[in-house]
Amino acid sequence: MTKIKEFIYLYFKTFIIIFSILSLTSVTPFWWISLLSIIFFIWNIFNKKEKLSLCIIFLSLTVLLNIFNFTILIPAKKWGDKLQAEWNKTGYDSAWLSNAQESINIADRAIEDFKLKYGTYPNSLSDIKEFFIDSHDRSYRIKQSDGQTNGVTFFYEKLDSNKFYLAGVGKDGLIKTDDDLLPQISKEQKKTTGLVKYEIKSFTPQELDRERKVLEMLRKAKKLDKIFNK
Repeated sequence: MTKIKEFIYLYFKTFIIIFSILSLTSVTPFWWISLLSIIFFIWNIFNKKEKLSLCIIFLSLTVLLNIFNFTILIPAKKWGDKLQAEWNKTGYDSAWLSNAQESINIADRAIEDFKLKYGTYPNSLSDIKEFFIDSHDRSYRIKQSDGQTNGVTFFYEKLDSNKFYLAGVGKDGLIKTDDDLLPQISKEQKKTTGLVKYEIKSFTPQELDRERKVLEMLRKAKKLDKIFNK
């Protein structure tokens, strides 16, 4: 034991540097290595008592970094891994249904806006230039050719200048079946819509306000995209 102590004393400055560097492992998956730094700094405080200020600073830093790691970084990583796992799931996922419903509702409003402006419905969703349209039904996700997971594109079909079909695939992953995800419209919109299939919904003032804000946001986003991509 005496020889070990003498060895440490002989190369003390080197040990200070090494354990100071190792203290930074506190915020890595190898956080347990930083425990060696804590042990060394505490040992020095009660034994050699050299460079006490530096040791106390690094001891405090190591402890604080470990606390930060266990209270912030590790929980955040677990949450991120869980979110990524959920995102990578394929098939139907009801957790994404509300997102998909809002997206298809917004797409319907953008299509109707196109009709008001040009007198006919777009031939495809890509014809709509005034808005950024999220055209994916994320309640049913598939592996893309590039290996990424994404929702199935909404099915859109212009039947004539006054009628169109818009739907998500629904639980079975197939279009034009009984469980298709359909746009929701109000009773008032029923009088003017070109949709051939839809669901009637009583929207709350808050829902209508959110819808307007989302449409406005998508319109502004499209304008900015045009500016930056000129």
